[in-house]
Amino acid sequence: MRKKIIATVIGTSALAAVTWTNADAATTYKVKSGDSLWSIANKYNMSVAKLKSLNNLTSNVIFPNQSLKVSGSTSSSTSSNTSTGSTYTVKSGDTLSGIAAKYGTTYQKIMSLNGLSNFNIYPGQKLKVSGAASSSSSNTSGNTSSGSTTTYTVKSGDSLSAIAAKYGTTYQKIMSLNGLTNFNIYPGQKLKVSGKASTGGSGSSSTGSAGYKTPVFNHSNLYDWGQCTWHVFNKRAQIGKGISTYWWNANNWDTAAAADGYTIDRKATVGSILQSDMGYYGHVAFVESVNANGSITISEMNYSASPGIVTYRTIPASQVSSYVYIH
Repeated sequence: MRKKIIATVIGTSALAAVTWTNADAATTYKVKSGDSLWSIANKYNMSVAKLKSLNNLTSNVIFPNQSLKVSGSTSSSTSSNTSTGSTYTVKSGDTLSGIAAKYGTTYQKIMSLNGLSNFNIYPGQKLKVSGAASSSSSNTSGNTSSGSTTTYTVKSGDSLSAIAAKYGTTYQKIMSLNGLTNFNIYPGQKLKVSGKASTGGSGSSSTGSAGYKTPVFNHSNLYDWGQCTWHVFNKRAQIGKGISTYWWNANNWDTAAAADGYTIDRKATVGSILQSDMGYYGHVAFVESVNANGSITISEMNYSASPGIVTYRTIPASQVSSYVYIH
């Protein structure tokens, strides 16, 4: 009997040792599509604040395959928040406008300094935040100037707002010059960036938003990754019309936007936000184009596909006015 008791104690101790070792080893979690800080924190019985502190996160933005600490001591902020002289090391959740505000400059200046052609930045990336603009031979080769008209050859990753910033103009002006009715551009495409506006753009009048009240916010994207709200926030930032990151669920966006001073109506324009109260949380989408037949094309996330996947949909002319639009 005595031997059995000893064996049981030893076995229990060994099991406890194994359990402790496994728990100690499970200190990181790899983010999956659809995850949020809240769901991960719940899974590991911790608060969102603790999870953010462990990983030096300044926003709620996370990405699939990102490794997050879920146990252990809070990591030292000195290693991740690196700012040496005129260079800055990007942290998770950073945006160009947020970094610019921190250094008292503009996102256009940072893009120019670093030869950036779009708003995409990534954790660990080194960015110049002061000094002379970096020379970019690739940009030079893509630009041609003939008389009073300058043309630009679109490169992979370009956006209309980024090209506009590079040439000291607006994306609306570039759309007008080239008869564009939506924001879709492609590598190799030739765009006029100065000169007289081209005639015959049948849909260009729909892009005008004169008279609309459109405040501009420069926030980090705090909406849950891959959701419709996250997508629309990013799309508006890309065209230089940033929105608030505190409008909560999509079904609250029209009320919150109106409170912030935005024009709300039932007329779709290119770049406006389509809003619906359907479902438990509501839904929002980005108006990509207003078509000649009165229909509109929208881009969205988490509607007919999994979170994080952009899909496109055409709303028939007969249904366009059934939605609310934030300008």
